[in-house]
Amino acid sequence: MNMKNICPKCHINPKAHSFRLIETSLNTPVYYTCPGDAEDYSDSDGILTHYENMLKLNGDKEWIWVFNCDRLEIKHSLEFNTAKRVAALISHEYNSIKQIYILNSNFVLNIILNLVWPFLDDNIKDLIITTDELPFRVSF
Repeated sequence: MNMKNICPKCHINPKAHSFRLIETSLNTPVYYTCPGDAEDYSDSDGILTHYENMLKLNGDKEWIWVFNCDRLEIKHSLEFNTAKRVAALISHEYNSIKQIYILNSNFVLNIILNLVWPFLDDNIKDLIITTDELPFRVSF
């Protein structure tokens, strides 16, 4: 995978955004994001381009999304436009997304979910599982 073609910012700074394919014990691709790790968390256009380009590589195959709320802070909840655009993208992908696991949920996530909930497709809402442990092995 050539990061230069997926996200020019992450090609230069791998910590700019947070959305990557991770190794798991599953046959289904698993994408991982931890906004608390992203150094350029306010780059709405860049983040969406990164997500879109990564998901294009997946084609129409089913996939799983792991959203880690570690270090998710109030400053992240202020990026409503980015959250709304990611929600729209994920809702558009509802035919191929199999599950969404939210790890380390906190009050900031509750703020963000309350903001984006109206923009999520009902099918996506049904796929969200809040948990402290994933039901599969992960290698980072």
